Amino acid sequence: GIMFNALGLAHAAASSRVRSELRRAAAAFLEGVAALERDWLSQGHEYITGTTPTIADVIAICDLETVEFLAPDLEHLPHVTRWRNRMRRRPSFSTVSQELWVLTKDLLVDPSA
Repeated sequence: GIMFNALGLAHAAASSRVRSELRRAAAAFLEGVAALERDWLSQGHEYITGTTPTIADVIAICDLETVEFLAPDLEHLPHVTRWRNRMRRRPSFSTVSQELWVLTKDLLVDPSA
């Protein structure tokens, strides 16, 4: 997704073009989180599309957890915060989050070091 592209760019030389692209990607991501709050979760649903989690929830939580450094404090988005906590309590979450951490760490580590 867009965030993995942004992380890949962060791994490249820090030119002004790269920094500009990262700012654009971060802004788009944060707007997406705000839309999740405003357009989906504020409708009273426990999950994005209703009362049970779907692939939409899995994809969204993976993106959100992978780039948590962009939005570590979501308290101003109470529906997203409750949904995120609900998703984190799911049994499959720890397995998925561990895999995402490995992927993210690999992208952020400088291979020339």
